[in-house]
Amino acid sequence: MALPLGRALFTFGSVIQITREAYIIPKMEFALSLQPQNVVVYPEPGKIPFECLWWGDFHNGVAAGLRISQSLKSVDSSWIKFNKPMELTPEHAGFIYALGLTGHLKEMLTWNTFGYLTPKHDMTSIAVLLGLSAANVGSGNRHVAKLIAVHTPSMLPTPSVDLNVSLITQAAALVGLGLLYMGSKRRHTAELCLTQISRKDLVQPDLSNEHREAYTIAAALAFGMVMLGKGSSVPADIQMVERLRILVHGEGPASKKERLSFDINLTSPAAAMALGLMYLRTDRRDIADILSIPDTTLGLNRVQPHFLLIRTLARALIMFSSVEPNNDWLKAQIPPAISQAMQGRLQGQVVDDAFELAYYNIIAGACFAVALKYAGTAREEAYLLIIGYYDMFSRLAYTNGLATSPSNVSISLMSPIFITRPCVRYENQAGRDQGWAEFDFSLSQYGNGWDR
Repeated sequence: MALPLGRALFTFGSVIQITREAYIIPKMEFALSLQPQNVVVYPEPGKIPFECLWWGDFHNGVAAGLRISQSLKSVDSSWIKFNKPMELTPEHAGFIYALGLTGHLKEMLTWNTFGYLTPKHDMTSIAVLLGLSAANVGSGNRHVAKLIAVHTPSMLPTPSVDLNVSLITQAAALVGLGLLYMGSKRRHTAELCLTQISRKDLVQPDLSNEHREAYTIAAALAFGMVMLGKGSSVPADIQMVERLRILVHGEGPASKKERLSFDINLTSPAAAMALGLMYLRTDRRDIADILSIPDTTLGLNRVQPHFLLIRTLARALIMFSSVEPNNDWLKAQIPPAISQAMQGRLQGQVVDDAFELAYYNIIAGACFAVALKYAGTAREEAYLLIIGYYDMFSRLAYTNGLATSPSNVSISLMSPIFITRPCVRYENQAGRDQGWAEFDFSLSQYGNGWDR
């Protein structure tokens, strides 16, 4: 189910001519061919639940749609409607989304979209709303804005009205709103998205809001896209910054009642990313300092470790010009108290596990920032830095002994395995369970003579 992502990249824009026949979306193949006996093994019927396949099928449709070249003029509203199946499916939803990513949904007539949105098929609704917004990115198209509005209660005169729209579709609509008004600094839209980060009816989890984390992150991304890199020192922006500060830390000049009106576990990572996007590449040190990393045991135990990854990344987005592909910059992102605690742990001192978990998350966030800045550059320094820490995390995740970091510091997996190992696997993402290739390179600059 992961293969469509690679196929989408590999075959992107490779179809330069289409026919008037139905466009074929290849089916997912789950059968196994065992060689040399040439035996075909099929999965047991019902072994894979349908709901587990839906997003895989969706991305399979995206991969098929991205094969169509952006320059093709024959992909019009009638061709899109001709390929619509009798019953909406996840594959076709992904196909529609792909046409939006390549700009072809601009040709879809408004009355045709209702045939996709009326059945309330979640994946199709998500695909149409995001696809239309992507096709009209930054344009503020009024017709698309109206379609988004009827899927977003907060945009209606009476927000409490029941639209019979799932929360995940509402989340997609918010992201679509951010795409539609990207970089516009449209105050009304930004204010609306900022308010939704702390939507009050999502404080308590229940069956109706199982996607509340997705909705909160979507609202933050939408706000960040509207205000993308437009943050300044004008009073209106400073007021927004102060509200985001409260959502990140759960404290500020607000009253106690206001502080308890949202779940900080939902709002903190979302608001941090919103702040990073709002002040993207502005090099505002005062804004980056809002996302400071705690350096005490009490402070670290009050923050979930993976929040520190997001804060590190958001700080790097703000101070983008200072990001460097070397260990000096990366180590500067780690508070001295955390570095000293890790040195003490190596020497046998007893320190709180929060320092170790914070250390791993900060490193992962910093590596992510380096990867973003040097994406597509094939910069050797960035590659060596990231692959070096990847190897460190791999050793930590799959051994119980010492792992030597690229900064010549031996880090021991000394905290309880059930705490640390899931953490480093999360930072590592792809481990040996998936099977990874050997990278033949020299890290002599680190002075340790790393093997492959």
